[in-house]
Parts: sequence; C-alpha cells; structure tokens
Amino acid sequence: MGSAARAALASRSFAYYCDYVHNRPLFAHQKLWVEYMTSRRGQKLLLVSPPESLKSTMLRMYLEWRIGNNVEETILLVMRSLPQRRSEQAKGLVKGVFLHPQGK
Repeated sequence: MGSAARAALASRSFAYYCDYVHNRPLFAHQKLWVEYMTSRRGQKLLLVSPPESLKSTMLRMYLEWRIGNNVEETILLVMRSLPQRRSEQAKGLVKGVFLHPQGK
C-alpha cells in the first residue's frame, strides 16, 4: 500500500492513525474507550482508569485525529492528574468504600 493510501486510511480509522502516525497500536482497553467515545459523540465522557493505563496518550492522539478531520470542531478536554502518592491514597479510599460492610 502506498503512502497516500496509508494516509487516507489513517484519516478514516483512528486505530490505523495511531499505528501509522505514532507507531503506537491501541491496546484492547483503549479500543473499548474509542468505541464508547465514537458511539456517544457530542456527549460528556468521564474516563477513570488506573495510573499508567495510557489515558492521556490515547486522548491526545484521539484529539489530534478528530481535529485533523474537522478543523472547525471544538473539543474541551479537562484533566486532573494526582501525583503518584496521592493516587495511591485515593485508590485506598475507593477500595475502603467498596469493602466496607455498611457499603453493601
């Protein structure tokens, strides 16, 4: 496949874009996120996932791809990243909520 054909495919397929432009194929969990995001366009999305699950990387690539396909589109991305220490504390709090006997 020639470079023009690969570029055309990358403009139509986000998964191919990630591999072709960034040399970073999507993992299975990222494919699920993309499927959800593309099926609910125009709606709010809250993505909560453990540290190092490639949320920021995947979202950055997705926004590049979307804006590249429609430069008139407006997208708002709000991120809140906790430092690793605080993230570990937050995981402990969430775990405590779900394991607490009164939480059932």
